[in-house]
Amino acid sequence: MSSAAKDQLDFVKRSLKYASTTWVIDDFRRRREAQGIPIISPVFSISDENSNTEISATSFRMYFYPNGIEDLQQTALFLFGDKSEFDCVKARFAVSILDKHGEVKAKKVCLSLVRGVNNKAGWSKFYPRRKILDALSQILRNGTLSFVIEVYYIEEDISGAQLNSIFNLTTLFEPKTKSGSEEFKDLYEQKQYDIVLRVKDRSIPAHRVVLETSHVIEKYLIRDRRTYFILDDFDYHVVMDVVYFMYHQSFESEHPDFKTMLKFADKYKVPALKFFCEQQLYDTVSIDNVLEVYRLAHDCNSTLLMNALRFVIRDNIIGITETKGWFDFLLRDQSLITNIVRFLASANGKEDTKACV
Repeated sequence: MSSAAKDQLDFVKRSLKYASTTWVIDDFRRRREAQGIPIISPVFSISDENSNTEISATSFRMYFYPNGIEDLQQTALFLFGDKSEFDCVKARFAVSILDKHGEVKAKKVCLSLVRGVNNKAGWSKFYPRRKILDALSQILRNGTLSFVIEVYYIEEDISGAQLNSIFNLTTLFEPKTKSGSEEFKDLYEQKQYDIVLRVKDRSIPAHRVVLETSHVIEKYLIRDRRTYFILDDFDYHVVMDVVYFMYHQSFESEHPDFKTMLKFADKYKVPALKFFCEQQLYDTVSIDNVLEVYRLAHDCNSTLLMNALRFVIRDNIIGITETKGWFDFLLRDQSLITNIVRFLASANGKEDTKACV
C-alpha cells in the first residue's frame, strides 16, 4: 500500500450518527396520566433503510408528560439514552409537533446534551397543553398527537469544543428559510416568472420572492423594480444550481459544485445555501483537500466550517504535513498556517479530558 493510500485509510474525521422516529400518541384527549407520569415511546435507533432493521448499538426513548412535572398547564418532554454498547454517548435532538395535515406546527431544539445511557435532556415546560387541545391549533387529528424526533449523537468521548463544532453543522441548527417550502415548489411548477437573471449571454427566469432569499439581491430588488438582475460573475451552470436550490433546498444536477456555490452564498448572502455547502464540504473532506477547503472556508467567512476543520487538521496533523498541499500552504498562506498553529496550541492546552457521565 502506498503512503498516500495509507494516509487516506487512517484519515480521522468525526461524524455524528442520526436517528429519527415519528411518534403517534393515540386518543390524546382521553389520556389520564397524572402529573409526573409519562407516556413512553417505543425504542428507536438508526436503522438500515434497505432492510428496516435496527443496526445501531445505541438506542433512545422519548418520555412525554401530558400533564407536566412542574406545571399542570405545561407538558414536559425528555429524550433518554436507552441502551448502548459504547461507554460514552452524547446526543442532541429536536422535536417537531405536526398539525393534522402533517405539517410542522412547532419545532424545538434541545441545546442540552444527553450524556450516556439512563440520562436525559429535554424540557420540564415543553408546550402548553391547552394549545395542543385547542381546535384552532389544528394539532390533533382524530384525537392523535404526532411528534417527529430527530437525534444526532456520537459514540465516543471528545472535547466539548470539538463536539459543538460538529453539532453546529447539523440540521438542528440550519438557518430558517422558505427554500424547499410548498409555496416555493408550487411557484417553480407554475412558472409565471416575474424576473430574469442575466448570466453572461444567457438568461434564467425566476420569481422575485424566491431570489430575495439572497439578502444582497433582496436589497437590490427593493430599490429597483426592473424585471432583470445582472449576475455575470459566476458560471451559468452554478447559478442554475443556486436558483434550483432557492426553490427546492436541493439540487437538480448530479454533481453540484459546492466550493463555487459556497463563494456565491457568501458574496450574495444566501444563509441556507451557505450552510448546506458547509455541510457537504465537511462530509467529503479528505487528507488531500482539507487545507484547500480550510482556505476556502476562511475566504468565504465560513466560521462553522473552519471550526470543524480545525479539529480534522489537529487529528490528522502528521499525515497532513506530509502532503503536497501542506508545502503549498507553507509557501502561500503563512497567515493561515499561523492561525492553525495557534489553534493547535490552544486546543492542546484546553482539551477536555473529563469522562462521559
